Amino acid sequence: MQRRDQHTLNPSFQSVFKDALDAYKIDPYGEVMFEVAMAREVDSKLGYYDGPRFYVPGNTALLGNGSIRVIPVYFYSFDSIDTRRDVTCAPYYNNADNSKTLQTLVNMTSGKFRSDWITPALASAIQATGINWPVIRFSDVLLMFAEADNELNNGPTPAAKMAFEEVRKRGFKGNESKIGTTPGDKDGFFKALLNERSFELGGEGIRKYDLIRWNLLGEKITSVRSNYTKIMSREAPYNNLPQYLFFLPGAQQLTLGNSLYKPSPTAITGYTRVNWTRAITEAWITNVAQLYKPNRSELLPIPQAVIDANPKITQDYGY
Repeated sequence: MQRRDQHTLNPSFQSVFKDALDAYKIDPYGEVMFEVAMAREVDSKLGYYDGPRFYVPGNTALLGNGSIRVIPVYFYSFDSIDTRRDVTCAPYYNNADNSKTLQTLVNMTSGKFRSDWITPALASAIQATGINWPVIRFSDVLLMFAEADNELNNGPTPAAKMAFEEVRKRGFKGNESKIGTTPGDKDGFFKALLNERSFELGGEGIRKYDLIRWNLLGEKITSVRSNYTKIMSREAPYNNLPQYLFFLPGAQQLTLGNSLYKPSPTAITGYTRVNWTRAITEAWITNVAQLYKPNRSELLPIPQAVIDANPKITQDYGY
């Protein structure tokens, strides 16, 4: 943090991924401080298992299967003007002509590493995209500093607030005045950080471990299931969300015909209707972390090979 000439935030959240990682380029701002190097067509399936389905240009070979889904509760946790929402979440699939088809709400995929952002485009339907895995970004450093400062000083100092707001303002680029008031008390600031790390780092393999170190994993899973049920049942604060979304078929950019936040009509001329909140079923809610067991699933079992190598080691954590 003392060498902002070497590492700072990219002014555009989208550019961190689309213009740098997904384009195999070094971020000129040094925001990605450490990434695991991957070789194209050999390593890394980022953009294949996550990201919207995509056809290889010039043929009908399908690249990507959209396996990593975004839970609707997470999508609707973003402020509508937070630019990170539409980078982290991709609600469409690509067609062979690269036009976009809106998916149902429950089929939304993660979006930071998406095949239709890869430049140059992949020429064959390989699974190994070669996109590097970002381990530490400077925004993570700013939020870690703010969190540590809050704990050490029993509340945030001006420096901690400034670090937190720097990340948040980038997320609200163009609407920086609408980031809200940063809490000045320890508990309030921690809760704000808890949410901000979710918005900033979603889809990067960090959230689970944040919740484990805060001892909040079980609580958050229960909360997600509860809010998921409220969306399905059209209960407040989700009671005004649309049951259907309409999109313009054949368009190269996803074009919606109605609001993501208001009740929907039953039809819009020239637009195709897709189930939105109406797509949620009990099965989708049950599927959320269904194998999680409190005070056990937070840790992995000791591998059998380790126990075999040292008989004095015994299995732990209820496994």
